[in-house]
Amino acid sequence: MEIKSSIKARIKGLVILFLWPLFFCNAQSNTVVHLSYNIKEPFKSVRKIENLNGDINFHIDNEYFRYQEGKDEISRIALACLEDIEIIDIGALLTLSHQKKRELLEKEKKTSVIHVLTKDQTFDKIYLYEKTELGTIERYEVRWIEKIE
Repeated sequence: MEIKSSIKARIKGLVILFLWPLFFCNAQSNTVVHLSYNIKEPFKSVRKIENLNGDINFHIDNEYFRYQEGKDEISRIALACLEDIEIIDIGALLTLSHQKKRELLEKEKKTSVIHVLTKDQTFDKIYLYEKTELGTIERYEVRWIEKIE
């Protein structure tokens, strides 16, 4: 009888050990955003500024994003891969950001401790997708910044 309960406890431990990382991977995927620079419409205005140091600033409808050379990643994505990625426009990003901030505020009202999220703290990662003149898709890891200096 003790052997059976010992085996059951070990099996439960192994199941938890293997499923625990999966839980956290799924939880983190909710804070990764795939944003369109010029793939999805509508957008009022877009502007890309490449600096001499390799940094790139993106301006999309009065919102600013920065790719930093050497700190963030850039990659080329096959057009077929876009079918598996939910790319949102700037309006959806603003809506998600507002929802996330409101949910955090509701949780923190209970503890009487309020944190203010800046734009760069709202999501763990933001990937910005740009269709180049050659028809390739570039994916930039960017930070949402308050303004371009």
